[in-house]
This record gives sequence, structure tokens and C-alpha cells, in this order.
Amino acid sequence: MDSQPSNNTMLILRGLGAGYAPKGLLDDESALAYAREQGYAGEVLDVAGEGPQLQMALDRIKRGDVTALYGFSRGGYNMPHIWSRISAEERARIRRIVIVGAPGVTTAQFPGIGDVVIQGDPKEGHMNGPKALLLASRAQSRTV
Repeated sequence: MDSQPSNNTMLILRGLGAGYAPKGLLDDESALAYAREQGYAGEVLDVAGEGPQLQMALDRIKRGDVTALYGFSRGGYNMPHIWSRISAEERARIRRIVIVGAPGVTTAQFPGIGDVVIQGDPKEGHMNGPKALLLASRAQSRTV
């Protein structure tokens, strides 16, 4: 699921695949809405968090228009690996990294970037993480 192409793209990585979601688990609607509300064109990488996701994300970043990264669950665990494998020029283009539902991933794993959002699982459960992030972001923007 892609929105319009942009030079301001948030690449969104899904979690592990499941029988009912072979391309990976994610509340796509909430993740894409979060990207839009943060000023990015959201682009969900249409592959599960295991297997080829890491290489596909690296290839997509090399195209030059990805300026933010969002990883849910296994996609979040892939983010430090992606960050360590992209060039200094590619890192300089990334303005925000968002990690949802990937315990143990920390801001320290992303040296050189000041805007890292890390959210654990909400009390409503792991799969509600993207929606909880979206709602928290909306609440914060109303108070600013």
C-alpha cells in the first residue's frame, strides 16, 4: 500500500508473517495515518519481517527518497541492522526513526540521529501498538 510518491517518504516495515497475514503483521491503516500526520508519504514494504525484508529495505533506501523509517515488531528489530548498513549519505537523509513493539531496541542504536521515537506495547496488546502511537501523536499535537 503506497500513497503518492514523495521526496519525503516514511518506509514502514511490517512484523513477522502469520498464516492469515503472510506478508507480515501490521495495522497498515494506523501506520500510514501516522506517517501522513507527521508530514510523510507512507510506504509499507509489502513483505514480512523475516527473510528478505532487510535487503529489500536497504534497496529501497538506496533509491534516495526515504527520509524516515518506521518498524513494527520484527520490522523494528530490523531497524538497527538497517541503520548499521546504510551509508553516511543515506543516514543524513533520514530525519526520523520510529520503533513500535520491539522491546530492547534503544535510541543508542541509532547514532547520529536526534529524532527517534520508541514505543513499547500498549496495555491493549502488541497488535494495538501502531494505533496507540497514532492516538498518542494526535493527543500530543492537540496540546502543542
